[in-house]
Amino acid sequence: TKNSDMYYAVGVDIADPFFYIDTGQKKYVFLDQREYWVFLDKNKRDDINAVLLSDILKEVEKNKIAGTLVQKLALHLISNYFSINKEITVSVELPLDIADYLRGHSIKLKIEIDIFPSRKIKTPSEIDMIRQNVKKLKK
Repeated sequence: TKNSDMYYAVGVDIADPFFYIDTGQKKYVFLDQREYWVFLDKNKRDDINAVLLSDILKEVEKNKIAGTLVQKLALHLISNYFSINKEITVSVELPLDIADYLRGHSIKLKIEIDIFPSRKIKTPSEIDMIRQNVKKLKK
């Protein structure tokens, strides 16, 4: 939730844990009731689809396979948004229990330290903001 990669991905500071999926064609952020409305209010990007988790959670809770609700939710989302046979790239920040659970259900994971390598290249406006902040620190 305070992960700078996720802030970069969604552009909104989200207080509670959430799932983010980029299929290559579409981007999704899966949020609880409170965060969903905050996201819709603060979101300035139209390339991310906000999805309310309440109906999905009801469906996941009915699933009788072993695992915590969060583990089963992760499996459900991957199963519904990706081809199960495809390797899924995930952040090194993905909790180990979720990663192990997914691997235990034959999901192939590729762990990446730099999930968004484009963050390393700064835009002119980002460079300007960095300069302004450095000037403030020197005062």
